Amino acid sequence: MQRNGIRVSRGTYRRWKENVATQPHHLHTSANEGSEVCKSKPTDIISFDDPREAYKSKTMAELVRAICVFRMCGIKTLVKNSNTILNESSKVLGKRTVDYLVKRSFFGHFCAGETIEEVEPVVKHLGESGVGAILDFAAENDVPQEERLHETQGASIERLDDILVSRQRAEVHSARIYDYMGEKECDNNLQTVLTCIQHTAGIQSNPFCAVKLTALCKPALLERMSALLMAIRRSWVEGFASEHIIKSTPLEEYRTIVSSPGIRKPINLKQWKQGLARICKIPVEDEDAERMFEALSNNKGCIDYLDYTRYVTLEALSFQKDVIGTETWDQPSSVLRPLTHSGALPLLTEKETELLGNLVTRVNAFAQCAVEHDVACMIDAEQTYLQVAIDHFVILLQRVYNLEKPIIYNTYQCYLDYSKIRVLNDLERCKREGWKFAGKFVRGAYMIQEREIALKKGYASPIRPDIEATHTNFNEVMDLVLDEVTNRKMGIMIGSHNKESIKRIITKMKENNIDKKTGGIYFGQLLGMADNLTFPLGQHGYNVYKYVPYGPVHEVMPYLVRRAQENSAVADQSTHEARLLLSEVKRRMSPAKA
Repeated sequence: MQRNGIRVSRGTYRRWKENVATQPHHLHTSANEGSEVCKSKPTDIISFDDPREAYKSKTMAELVRAICVFRMCGIKTLVKNSNTILNESSKVLGKRTVDYLVKRSFFGHFCAGETIEEVEPVVKHLGESGVGAILDFAAENDVPQEERLHETQGASIERLDDILVSRQRAEVHSARIYDYMGEKECDNNLQTVLTCIQHTAGIQSNPFCAVKLTALCKPALLERMSALLMAIRRSWVEGFASEHIIKSTPLEEYRTIVSSPGIRKPINLKQWKQGLARICKIPVEDEDAERMFEALSNNKGCIDYLDYTRYVTLEALSFQKDVIGTETWDQPSSVLRPLTHSGALPLLTEKETELLGNLVTRVNAFAQCAVEHDVACMIDAEQTYLQVAIDHFVILLQRVYNLEKPIIYNTYQCYLDYSKIRVLNDLERCKREGWKFAGKFVRGAYMIQEREIALKKGYASPIRPDIEATHTNFNEVMDLVLDEVTNRKMGIMIGSHNKESIKRIITKMKENNIDKKTGGIYFGQLLGMADNLTFPLGQHGYNVYKYVPYGPVHEVMPYLVRRAQENSAVADQSTHEARLLLSEVKRRMSPAKA
């Protein structure tokens, strides 16, 4: 059977419905509800600066290692040249020796182990402190790249791959990057994701896992799909709200321009026909225009921006009819052919259609696996030139799998100017369409890179002007979703190492009477960072998780380098955590310790 463009086997769908009725709900239990330590303390006043509370589950050796790691992260020359140092050290000392030293230091601090079996004790240990685990296979392909071009105009899809990898690597400290090695490698990455889902379900209750879509497809395909989706948005604006734009508006700015209320207002059949006349190079017959309007409006007599972008999709532009099996409405997808045949929208090539079909098959596979094992999947955010396509696929999955409870989570980067309107759009979509909203909220990982690309390509930067503007936007978005969660079942993961943001959210939860265990609010931090935030939250009964990376040491090196770079970039926060760690070491060594 098919639901909203995604193939779902009847057996999987039936088992999922049964699980919804009989198994614990992600939103109705804490990370480890059977653990005594995670029961709420008598007082709910949380101190995030009490090293004794934050590190009481740590051994002395772990504390000393953490101090050494943070101190080394503070040496900027060491961090800046870390890749060179590692490569040269491997030549002199040998790869096995370097791997051993890294495993005893950075790897041991930031990663849970090399195999899933090594991860299990770490997950259990976290659970004893009321902290859950988000398993994340962090092994990466990090092939050295030669100097590349910076423009994609006229480039082949193979050349686009090279350009995209160059872009992805530029000034990115806190995100994972995959090199495209072919469709077979993407299938192998899918198997890794499936294994991660299956294992995390077996070692903890209320499990989460992280998924990155660039591991499952050709990156150039995502950029091409994002450009097509922005072209669909542009066709709406130019056809039905043209008074709100100027003709020279760059395509990239259609990520943000649709936030204007005037652009989003509904149109009737007459306005629909007038708009088609503006965007179609070949006139559309009245009968075809009326058939499209009837299908898009679902017989309600009007169409708005959300209706248009729900049904005018990548699948509707596919080279072969129904290659992905999409029937997103009662009318056949061929009803939209006048939009492509008239020149209003481009048509995917046969190769692009094939790659798109492969990607849809893979995302459907991990989503079905997640449903069968009752694991919530968080889809990582990526660069804006890829993110529009990622959002498209996430919403397709949410329409199918989030009908009863949040299972597929999108990610919202609040350093983007249009992040709030994205959240509003998706809240409205799930309300209209009857599925559960689920989102992870972060500040963002690609600031420098996004600004540089915008400058080179001549469009307005999508990034907030400064860190204070990002903080303000993050707070406004969190207020928005925390107000919404009081009215409907949702899943909200807050990925933040910012103490003030977390304190503010806790206050808002109390004001809105959101239960810290059953209210659908989760907090998340990276393993080896912000323990002074994670463990007090867990000890006070909040749903809190650690991102738990694992993988072979030599394959996790790029991840470890980025953790060092990230801690170097946020020196104040790292220094503060190092001070807390040192304070706890001194307390334990003091003869007068309590």
